[in-house]
Amino acid sequence: MTNDFTLFGPAHLQTLGLLALVGVAAVLTARRAGDETRRRLRLGLAFALVACHLTEYTVALWQGWYRIQMLPLEMCDLAAAFGIYALLARDPRAAGPAWFFALSGTLPALITPELNVTFPHVRFVVYFLEHGLTVITPLVLVIGLGIVPPAGAWFRAALVLNAFAAFNGVLNVTLGTNFMYLSHKPYGPTPYDWFPPWPAYIGVLEVLVLVLFRLLQVPLSALDRGRIVDES
Repeated sequence: MTNDFTLFGPAHLQTLGLLALVGVAAVLTARRAGDETRRRLRLGLAFALVACHLTEYTVALWQGWYRIQMLPLEMCDLAAAFGIYALLARDPRAAGPAWFFALSGTLPALITPELNVTFPHVRFVVYFLEHGLTVITPLVLVIGLGIVPPAGAWFRAALVLNAFAAFNGVLNVTLGTNFMYLSHKPYGPTPYDWFPPWPAYIGVLEVLVLVLFRLLQVPLSALDRGRIVDES
């Protein structure tokens, strides 16, 4: 299969720029709008995320390019699931995993996607919509709506991710899949290329995830302190 996708090519950069503008607009709307508009934004984001995933599976089955590897068992899928629930329930405990998983895992997947098609192919459109909305969701939840995860959220998110990885590891051995890239590195150019060969890179990823999660906790702690001061 020919690879029509160009990393950091015009289609890629323009799409990233558009998603950034949408993200900024969504966060500003969440911060400044009234309660009814904020409710519609929450429900709209949740509906859009669900619709993107269903569209991908439906079109893939219809056109014959559905693969078992497309099952929603990646870190990005987990981020989207927590994000959808947090949008609907306004639950800070769910906003935490959405924040950590999306900003440490889904955001890099936007920057270095594993794609072999470009715009206007449906896979290109759905991929960037899914991943873009998954990243925008926790930003809207935390920065826009003030749904700040509780203290220690980074550690709880790390426990959830490791449990999910253990499940996927067993599944990969059973089905011959590569969920969460636990069996081998991605085929395209990604940050994984900087890591040692399998299985050593899994240990590197574990350390990197813990460091990133702890760093991502810093703005949450600052927002939480600011909220306490405002309420006092």
